[in-house]
Amino acid sequence: MTEKKHKILIVDDEKNILWVLQKGLEKKNYLVHTAASAEQALEQLTSHKYLMMFSDIFMEKINGLELLEQTRKLDPDLKVVMMTAQDSMNNTIEAMRLGAYDYITKPFDFDEVFRLIDQAKTAQSISVPHNQNQETDSQDASSAIIGKSKRMQTIFKTIGQSASSDLSVLITGESGTGKEMVASTLHQYSHRKEEPFICINCAAISRELLESELFGHERGAFTGAIETKMGKFQQADGGTLFLDEIGD
Repeated sequence: MTEKKHKILIVDDEKNILWVLQKGLEKKNYLVHTAASAEQALEQLTSHKYLMMFSDIFMEKINGLELLEQTRKLDPDLKVVMMTAQDSMNNTIEAMRLGAYDYITKPFDFDEVFRLIDQAKTAQSISVPHNQNQETDSQDASSAIIGKSKRMQTIFKTIGQSASSDLSVLITGESGTGKEMVASTLHQYSHRKEEPFICINCAAISRELLESELFGHERGAFTGAIETKMGKFQQADGGTLFLDEIGD
């Protein structure tokens, strides 16, 4: 029995990129479709079921991030990998926040491309289709995180993935490595960005006062409580509370 070929869609307005990727993937026995624009890609998506889509970010009319949003509505289970020669923190975080499977930079490494496809094949074999309901409002981050190394790209991807969740996030690192900056960026890309971002250095507050700082107190609750105080949790209600130095 002949093994069914997995379909891959490549979207890019550069013909040489389409050609190189198509030939490389066809050598691995994948069935490859190409689209020179987001509009063409959307037409393909309505008539074909793909394992994975590789899409450039910077395209005319409809860019890659807009295509990603529309693709998530058409096929929430499709694994979408964003490609660009102009990698930046904002693009990486926004792509991951919108639900991209991964983000690679040009010139890309075919080993990385094959690894991502293999991961998608494994995920497809053990998962069932599901619907996702993610906030997709555009974000305007003013963070000054700068970095182009693979480790920084991994951090940007993690920020983007975490920003769409309401779960608590643990950020680890040595003092001065930018944990508060990461927390602030995560807040700016979340649906809570219009609400407060409150930071408190737990190591700078005595154990006796920590409860009052976090949860507040009423006037007269203890000696010296001459007025009602709002705690940090209440101040950050609806937003983000960053508890710094919790391990000290």
